[in-house]
Amino acid sequence: MKSFLFDKLPSSKQGFSKHSGEDIGQAAEHWACRHLTKAGLEILATNYRAPQGEIDIVAMAKTKSGIATIFVEVRLRTDHRYGKASDSINSAKQQRIIRAATHYLQQHGIWDKAVCRFDTICIDWHTDTRQYQLEWTPNAFSSD
Repeated sequence: MKSFLFDKLPSSKQGFSKHSGEDIGQAAEHWACRHLTKAGLEILATNYRAPQGEIDIVAMAKTKSGIATIFVEVRLRTDHRYGKASDSINSAKQQRIIRAATHYLQQHGIWDKAVCRFDTICIDWHTDTRQYQLEWTPNAFSSD
């Protein structure tokens, strides 16, 4: 897991108060894309919808074993009453992402060629520091 205090997030929790939940989610995905791009990944798609579910970000990266297709789930939590952002990515959610990723690979004709992985980017509000923290976890779960 890689953890970052993200410089472009609102400096306070109130930075989100005037936005709807959808706006907040879109902002989190935008920040995640910027972070991945700065890390050298190429964004292929955002909000990819399949009958089986949705993938927030589809990216591509060079790895030791070649080119990898990376499916990224983005979560943001402004309140920890229901746990951290990472707590919301349960096994049922992981299975929906895996089924949607399978659809993506089939639709793009790379099902039999693709090396893929499933990452998460979780953004949490920390009351002690009064900042948002972004945590990127490569290989957060697998399709096995």
